[in-house]
Amino acid sequence: MCMLPPISKEWRENICQLPIDYLNKFMSLIPQKIDDDFKSSPTDFVRDSKLTFPKTVVFTLHAVASGKSKGIDTKSGEFFKNSRRSHLWVETDAVHRSAITKAREKINWRCFESIFYQSVDLAYELWPESDDFLWHGMSVYAIDGSKDNLPASYEIRQEFDPDSGLENKGRGHYPQCLVSTVYDVLRRIPIARTVVGIKEADEREEVKKMIPYIPQDNVLLFDRGYPSYELIKYLNESYSGYYIFRCPASHTFPAVEQFIKSNKEEAIIWIDPTNNYKRQLTKKERKELKPIKLRIVKLVSLHGEVSVLLTNLFDKKEYPKSEIIKLYFKRWGVGVSGLRAGNLVGGSPTEAKRLKPRSWGGAVARKQDGEALRQSAPWVHCNASGCNAQ
Repeated sequence: MCMLPPISKEWRENICQLPIDYLNKFMSLIPQKIDDDFKSSPTDFVRDSKLTFPKTVVFTLHAVASGKSKGIDTKSGEFFKNSRRSHLWVETDAVHRSAITKAREKINWRCFESIFYQSVDLAYELWPESDDFLWHGMSVYAIDGSKDNLPASYEIRQEFDPDSGLENKGRGHYPQCLVSTVYDVLRRIPIARTVVGIKEADEREEVKKMIPYIPQDNVLLFDRGYPSYELIKYLNESYSGYYIFRCPASHTFPAVEQFIKSNKEEAIIWIDPTNNYKRQLTKKERKELKPIKLRIVKLVSLHGEVSVLLTNLFDKKEYPKSEIIKLYFKRWGVGVSGLRAGNLVGGSPTEAKRLKPRSWGGAVARKQDGEALRQSAPWVHCNASGCNAQ
């Protein structure tokens, strides 16, 4: 039986009758041989063993996608039993967690990154062309970052958060990392991700790393932690599409604070570079800086909290403020379950280099979770006086 999120009948019938070559493309995502660049040692996966390279990859993806309620030994038993029953790996027996740990250690995390981006390319190749997945003919991408707790092993602590630990004042026991994700809001699939240590964590800098993976001429959605003159300037120069930033009403750009005092519902404003940003530049670069033109839309929550949306969607007839607000709130449905690391720390990795495969594996598995996102999205009600999230 083909189980899919609530979508059009025509699309459902088409996707449930995928030709066999499409299914073979899904199967081809799992490499049968390991590239030398992905090996920890030249001798890895040279000899025949119970846990071959493709089996290690598939089981790692399974372990991540199946959550954290069961241990690795239990997952191994169930996974390989089902593999035998399905006549996929008939002569395979369950493998002890120590063997899985050793096998997984041999694979560089970039192998899983490579599988992830291949799966993104395949998803867009197979995805049907439909206005159900577009807004004004454009795809919509939400970008967000979250700090996540990691297992408190020595190796992971040193790699990601060496200053963590209760012995350090003001720090928690568990080390942390920053996971940033780009998520296709309407297709409900992740398309890019970065994982960095907490010392180098900067959400805006991670956006710059992920921009090359985002198709041009579409719409980007950002939450309140992202708006800055520097990032908006970068997008104007490096991305040919549109963007929408949510921005606080106070302790922000002076032009935003002046707009709030005006009691207007929307307007055109110009934001200037901050002194902190200008201090990073040469005298010549500072002279070349110019104010950035933005459209601003007032946002009032049901609890009376005031914020604004900043965007370069200037055409009011083509993009009315009510549509912009509704579009922005679509990111709420993916902020919790789609953009966060989710399955990042399933199981018990004992070395830092085993952590990132779980993050990338979780991103690959995330493509299956569209219905959960639909259920978590808020309702947005709009009328003549504005829009509210409920």
